[in-house]
Amino acid sequence: MEFFHLLIKDTGNNTFSVSAKQSTSPPVSVEFQRSPQFNLDLQNLCERAPGGPLTLQNQEPLASGIGETLFQAFFPTTIKTAWNLYRNTHARPRLALILPRSLFALPWEVLKDPADYPGKFLSLIGSVVRVDDSMSQPVTLQSFLRKETLKLLAISANPKNRPVLGDLSWRNSKRIKLQKLAPATFNKFKSKLTDSFDYDGLVFWGHGDIDAQTGNGVLLFLQPAPSVMIRTYISDPRDGDRIALVIQGNSPLRIGYILACESASWGNAWSSGLTFDKSIVAKLLQKTPLGLIIGAQTAIDVSAAETYLDDSLGTIRSNPAIPLDLALTEGRSGVYHLSQQSSAIDWWVPAIYVKPECLEELNGTTLPTDPSEIMYPSPAATPTASPAAGLRAQEVISTIGAVSQILATTAKVLFS
Repeated sequence: MEFFHLLIKDTGNNTFSVSAKQSTSPPVSVEFQRSPQFNLDLQNLCERAPGGPLTLQNQEPLASGIGETLFQAFFPTTIKTAWNLYRNTHARPRLALILPRSLFALPWEVLKDPADYPGKFLSLIGSVVRVDDSMSQPVTLQSFLRKETLKLLAISANPKNRPVLGDLSWRNSKRIKLQKLAPATFNKFKSKLTDSFDYDGLVFWGHGDIDAQTGNGVLLFLQPAPSVMIRTYISDPRDGDRIALVIQGNSPLRIGYILACESASWGNAWSSGLTFDKSIVAKLLQKTPLGLIIGAQTAIDVSAAETYLDDSLGTIRSNPAIPLDLALTEGRSGVYHLSQQSSAIDWWVPAIYVKPECLEELNGTTLPTDPSEIMYPSPAATPTASPAAGLRAQEVISTIGAVSQILATTAKVLFS
């Protein structure tokens, strides 16, 4: 179940050197220049306006066109020969893309071999992970992968001005403990990670933005609202640099779910400007010991984010022998099979980023086998309800009226 390693190096002037670990042939020089139609397709893929795909049925040919174009450009004959030999012995192909930053702006999650049937995207039938070789650091995932119980700091901010109702704590199980950050303020976040080295990873399930002035990605924490009779909280945006400063170099944190809009933003991929360097995920990769991070390339639907989290963590719990990247694929597959089409089209949005030193460690198992592990929601758990973008917040968002208004909403729900 090894990875197929595809190494791409930018040699300038829209040319790239491509090689594969599984190929004995020398690197091949390829040319890739995005056509106007390709750029238009990229724009339409991530837009949720009438010009973009609104169902899987009309998304599939668009995503396939982009994915097959990428495959044909970066899998020249010698690489494709090695790839076909690899596919003959791997029912679930695992592709490690060692990419230059100039190509991070492309949606590699829709990569598709033209020989495969419609809908058979590589990130759905196997896994696609992105590796940035400029992020080489002495980090290991072994302690995380071998632990019987994982403790994750769970951050779900509910600002009054942009609420997201829901509680991650009922997802606790024998193997995975989600400790809720309450209240989800930045100061509380700092104190938790400064005072305790007891966490193995973190989950941020909430809003993300791009700062209009700096272009930096931000996550919305909470801050107390001024001059109110009842304690409420409003948004407190924090960029990746400030978040990274909290996660000290000797921290045991190794995995991060950053399920917020544009947390791994590549900006306008159809234009010339790339913004990944300023994203939350890029800053955390560069400045923290996190070895594997899941981020959102664009805005992401609330139901899609929640399903991705539940199904991937559920797979880690119920099938501990499966490699971590394939467990994360189960989250992607869960989104793809959502009945709500406006949520299902976000199956490609989560992207997995791995540091080079951690890549081969993923070939092992995730956790020791424990057949007795089954997770059941608490009978007292409140189902998650999430507001549509732009919905006016109630003064106290936990009231029945607020929940009723949210549940009655049928508009597209985004974390942005």
